[in-house]
Amino acid sequence: HSTDLPVLGICRGHQLINVALGGTLWQDVSQFWETNPPAIIEHRRYRDKDGRKKRSWHRVKIAKNSLLYRIMGREVITVNSSHHQIVKDLGGELVVSAVSPDGAVEALELPDRRRFLLTVQWHPEAMDDETSAAIFSEFLKFAEKT
Repeated sequence: HSTDLPVLGICRGHQLINVALGGTLWQDVSQFWETNPPAIIEHRRYRDKDGRKKRSWHRVKIAKNSLLYRIMGREVITVNSSHHQIVKDLGGELVVSAVSPDGAVEALELPDRRRFLLTVQWHPEAMDDETSAAIFSEFLKFAEKT
């Protein structure tokens, strides 16, 4: 946190960065659902009719004043989902930049725009779309500056 190196946290990295900065997690999605009904989003993997594991998909709403919004250029995107832990209390200076319709924290960042720290709960590296590629492009732009 004391360097200006860009940081991109994906899935467990999203959770780990939050905890490293003093935040907490719901240890299982079921705990989140108990306190945030109704459970309208499946965040975990599921098995299809042939027994193969599949990622769930859902929409997230992005805060308009966020770095993530600047990168994505829109307020709502569809993301993949395959996690069982959810950010509960925010760590350090982190702010929420995206949430799912059930209120789960899907992205975090620092409010300081001179630094790049972005975490996402989903897996943009497993998505073949321009918006996901934009996350990596922006990360690389910051990396080239350092």
